[in-house]
Amino acid sequence: MAIMERMQALIPMLKDKRAKGWSFNGVEPGCTITQEALFRAAALAPLHCPNGKKLKFQRKEFFRIVLEETESIGPVA
Repeated sequence: MAIMERMQALIPMLKDKRAKGWSFNGVEPGCTITQEALFRAAALAPLHCPNGKKLKFQRKEFFRIVLEETESIGPVA
């Protein structure tokens, strides 16, 4: 159940314009190719339940974790 709640909370994050650096549309309609950093953030970010409604991630906090979980390409010269 916990994994499903996190995946449901991830869906709106994939629609955020900031996610475009880590995901893109696949060949099949409705299919999104997603980098691992987004899934790591979905596993690590706390879920919030404002006003007793649906569980969701706080966007700023979520994308901070995505950045932390993104692998570096190495030193920049």
